[in-house]
Amino acid sequence: MNPPDRLDDWINAGLYDPNAGDADQRIELLTWLDARGIGLADMDAAELAGQLSAVAGDRHLRCSERISLRQVAELVGMPIEFALQLQRATDMAPGSAGAGDIDRPNYVADDESVFRLSTSQARSSATTSCCTSRGS
Repeated sequence: MNPPDRLDDWINAGLYDPNAGDADQRIELLTWLDARGIGLADMDAAELAGQLSAVAGDRHLRCSERISLRQVAELVGMPIEFALQLQRATDMAPGSAGAGDIDRPNYVADDESVFRLSTSQARSSATTSCCTSRGS
């Protein structure tokens, strides 16, 4: 699909307003992202996060398959509630701070290590706290 055919999609998604003062620059950006394989869903998510101009660079640097917060939590073996708390505390996936976004593929497999480390540290802190209070 060539970019002019995408105009209606971009307008309907709220990514492009032909009447905006920056409409020419915006269409250049959207066309450039489209040419690099950035799809409408990724553009929309990036726009919500205020990261539309960075989405191509992010894709290039973090090019492995995207997974959801729910999948990360399952891989690490942590409750989804804890994963949501960690996500909010670290702002790891901008624009996805709500429970409704736990199935949106905002993460890459490498992010699993951050969640795994956090789980390990939380368990260690809980053990230390428990042992310290018993010893008091």
